Amino acid sequence: PEFMPKEAALLKTEETLNKLSSAVEQTADAILITDRNGLVEYVNPAFEKMTGFSAAEVLGKKPSILKSDKTNPQIFSRLWATILSGKPFHALFVNRKKSGELYYEDKTISPLKDAQGEITHFVSAGRDTTERKKAEEQERLLLAAIESAAMEWKLTFDAVESAIIVTDSDGNIRRLNQTAKNLTELSYGDIVERNIRDFAQAEPWHTIAQLIIRTRESRQPALRQIRDASTGRSWDLNIAAFNHPGQGREMMIITARDVTQIAELQESLRKSETMSAMGTLVAGVAHEVRNPLFSISATLDAFEARFGLRAEYQEHIRILRQELERLNALMGELLDYGKPASLNLTDNAIAPIVEAAVGACETLASKAGVNIVRQIAPSLPQLRCDRRRLVEVFRNLLENAIQHSGRGGRISVEARTLQEDQEVWIECSVKDSGPGFRAEDLPHVFEPFFSRRRGGTGLGLAIVDRIVEQHGGKIVAQNRAEGGAEVSIRLRANGSS
Repeated sequence: PEFMPKEAALLKTEETLNKLSSAVEQTADAILITDRNGLVEYVNPAFEKMTGFSAAEVLGKKPSILKSDKTNPQIFSRLWATILSGKPFHALFVNRKKSGELYYEDKTISPLKDAQGEITHFVSAGRDTTERKKAEEQERLLLAAIESAAMEWKLTFDAVESAIIVTDSDGNIRRLNQTAKNLTELSYGDIVERNIRDFAQAEPWHTIAQLIIRTRESRQPALRQIRDASTGRSWDLNIAAFNHPGQGREMMIITARDVTQIAELQESLRKSETMSAMGTLVAGVAHEVRNPLFSISATLDAFEARFGLRAEYQEHIRILRQELERLNALMGELLDYGKPASLNLTDNAIAPIVEAAVGACETLASKAGVNIVRQIAPSLPQLRCDRRRLVEVFRNLLENAIQHSGRGGRISVEARTLQEDQEVWIECSVKDSGPGFRAEDLPHVFEPFFSRRRGGTGLGLAIVDRIVEQHGGKIVAQNRAEGGAEVSIRLRANGSS
């Protein structure tokens, strides 16, 4: 107050300065005071402890004895520009102790001004943050390592060809890899947390939902191979339960491996082995039956020559001739079916092969009142095939179509190219206007001796199937939406492997 004596004011000021000096001496921050020229006038004990330099070693010198080449030089240019403008400057410095050891100092340097506002000194207050910096660096490295490991795990997880899905015990999806995500048309975010049952209208999700329940109840892993009839794809499914190490709850891990090609190969192998054995059998039977048939035919010729003019024998002779012709036709087909797979492969265009088959069937089509229409795409690539055997294929398909089409019916023979599995194929279709296949018969139409036609041997389509298979092709029978049956053949074009 203005009424305080001068001596009391001076005493009060001295007490305040003593308190400030004591505080500076005891503070944990390293305090350094320099004059305007940058020469050190004061350091506190914390400074001596942090740097290893005693007060006597730094007084009258510049703080540059602490500098290292690790501090960005631009910091110093910003430092002087800031403090000379009268403002404090804060930055992280990398300094060097007396021992040569580097340390991080988080420091603020402020200018001191006299009563006229002139800068007379600079005060630096800093704290050793080396341990914190090391901890931050270790944390940064740890986080980087975790992120790298997570990315490597994700890339590995997504690179697995099998679909992998992790769910809780109720089937709620927690994680899945890229292959599993590709089984749906949804994004990852739209799939996670949804239940497997949401996708159970299609395979393999439908069976997975069932196996999760079985695994949860039995506490045993579940294995199953399934085939999706709608897509033709086959799957190996494996479901096992495990306890989540962090959450202590039961989880399910599901793997779904697409084994369509393996299943098709196995089925083809089984079919080839069965067909080979059956071919050998029927060829042997046909060969053995032909001799008795020849004897019966010769006997019938002799009988007809002697008694053929007598009216009471003519009907019997006619029936015997008819059945002999039927048996001879059957033996011919049996021998044809039992022939070993030997093809005379040459380069051929599909159009002349189709024309040859149509020409061979024109008389039969004319008698049945059926019209055959060709729709062959222009400039089709050639095939590497046995021309005679493929003509036989189309002739057999056309005869079958004629027999099932009513008078005035129409048969269409079409050929075009298509791309499948990065290969070029020629697809040929024979479509008729008959009643079509029975739904229950479709899985069996290419089986030997399967026929719904009275008097049919059931070998026609089986022979077609075998010839197409020998050419490495595919054959499919189906019913047309507009009515009638359709048999499609796919053969690799030249240049496709």
